[in-house]
Amino acid sequence: MKKSTNSTPSGNVIRQIIREEIDKTRPAWLDEFRDSLIGNFSGLITKFKDEVMTGLDKVMGELEDIREEKTVQSHQLSNHEDRIETLEKLHPEIPSSSI
Repeated sequence: MKKSTNSTPSGNVIRQIIREEIDKTRPAWLDEFRDSLIGNFSGLITKFKDEVMTGLDKVMGELEDIREEKTVQSHQLSNHEDRIETLEKLHPEIPSSSI
């Protein structure tokens, strides 16, 4: 039994031929326009990213300040508690609940 040979081009070959024909007929200004859009879009993305990162830097700086302040306040509170305990030991006649 003979196999029948198919002499028609495959789908990939047809697609390639169509792409080549489209590329031949596409106006040059279209490529320039596309490249311009891509350049503008890239610039906008870069600007947006810079603005976001600048904002995050500011927020992170404020967060660091808050954490440092919390540490200082925690130390001050501990110091105050120690002082109160010392005073309560020196003056046991004054109940702490009346203060």
